[in-house]
Amino acid sequence: MGLFSRLGALKASFPAVEVVVPRLHFWKSFCSPKPYVFASIVNAESAAVGKVWFGILPIFDRIYLFYIEIFSEHWGRNYATAAMAHLVDKYRMPVMPVKPSNASLAYWNKLRKSPRRDAYAGLCSQGVLRVAT
Repeated sequence: MGLFSRLGALKASFPAVEVVVPRLHFWKSFCSPKPYVFASIVNAESAAVGKVWFGILPIFDRIYLFYIEIFSEHWGRNYATAAMAHLVDKYRMPVMPVKPSNASLAYWNKLRKSPRRDAYAGLCSQGVLRVAT
């Protein structure tokens, strides 16, 4: 199955989120001529639950995810994965983490160890969720 064929069912298992983009940042962008995007992650009640920093690769083949953070009072509710699924659905490209920060490392490690890892793998570029043996 292709990247987007199971996305609808996968998104239905997550809480509803929206990625709200207040500004674009073009200064020294790794993704030039495309901007960096600094955005808030909001839930169905319009409450901010986290933040994300991403960019679209200029050849339009993946989303570079530089940073994703869910505020501590919202941990454990799948908001980070829901936001990632939202980005994949909106831009129709897989996600590639770039230099995961300390805040993001715990999330990526948890995703790699998840029993649903194979379902989540469709959201990411090939090999991102591979577990070292």
